[in-house]
Amino acid sequence: MDPRCEVGGFVFRPARASDAAALTELAHASKRHWGYDEEWITLWQDDLTFTPEIIASQIVHVAEQDSGIVGVLALSHADDQAELQALWVHPDVIGRGLGGELFRRAVDLTQTFGATSLTIVSDPHAEAFYRHMGAVPIGITPSKPAGRFLPVLAYSLTSEGA
Repeated sequence: MDPRCEVGGFVFRPARASDAAALTELAHASKRHWGYDEEWITLWQDDLTFTPEIIASQIVHVAEQDSGIVGVLALSHADDQAELQALWVHPDVIGRGLGGELFRRAVDLTQTFGATSLTIVSDPHAEAFYRHMGAVPIGITPSKPAGRFLPVLAYSLTSEGA
């Protein structure tokens, strides 16, 4: 896969350490789009923050337009297992196909290092999107605040989807 390419008016490229602040802003804007209380956004601060170290230790790609970075995906992997750490789309471009393109790129990137499965811990608002993309529910995991749970899904890379 070409590390830098243009699809659907978006330019995709690997993230740079200098993108960390913009990616953090993007994650916060995307999360706020779903109407979460600011108290919860603060509670999730660590999960919504990109640092140069995270960018260096994970596979992180961004989508850009003239206005700047409008999407990001982050992956981690070990052996034949991969996990989607983040997939954020700026609210201004939701509904224009960027989420699907980022997910397909995540699958392509994951396959390049031989993973057979992609695990996704999803925001409840995004579960339907991942199911539409072919992921299947495999469980739930605790979240913050106490008593909140997130759906866990898996996307099989051996049969191009579940």
